[in-house]
Amino acid sequence: DMGHPEAAFRLGQSYYFDADTAENRAQTIQWWRVAASKGHTGAAFDLADLFIDSPSAERLQEAGKLLEPLTRNEDDAGKAHFLLGKIYRKGPEGEPDYAKAVDHFRKAADLGMKFAKSELAFHHVKGLGVEKDLNRALALLKEANQDSDFFDEAIEAVKKMIAEEGGQRQ
Repeated sequence: DMGHPEAAFRLGQSYYFDADTAENRAQTIQWWRVAASKGHTGAAFDLADLFIDSPSAERLQEAGKLLEPLTRNEDDAGKAHFLLGKIYRKGPEGEPDYAKAVDHFRKAADLGMKFAKSELAFHHVKGLGVEKDLNRALALLKEANQDSDFFDEAIEAVKKMIAEEGGQRQ
């Protein structure tokens, strides 16, 4: 037995925040895996987030396996769907699955994740997994931008694209 999940999580964090070396990264992964296997959601999210940046399909698949159960937990579902969207956009099977990415981003957006709306907007701008629709992208960015100015530049860029294509602004 490797102990209490919170202790394993914190030990992993100590390695994560120490010098960025291969040994510390390996220790981080080891201890976060222990904590996640014992039900520590913070460890599962942090490990999945770490693996999403990996070029390894195996790591992306492991991240997906960590996140899938969290989609069934009301408190964690939005973030889990958001990260799953990022995984499917990268392609855990070697090729991006934009339709699945969009599905997860929609679920995350429906659960209140503002950044999921910006990801959906990106997919509408590029036509990845959905029809290209600049007006829908603009509407999503405006929704994501409520109570902030975080997406102001993106909103202006999409407005410019709409004007260049002769479309209607919303």
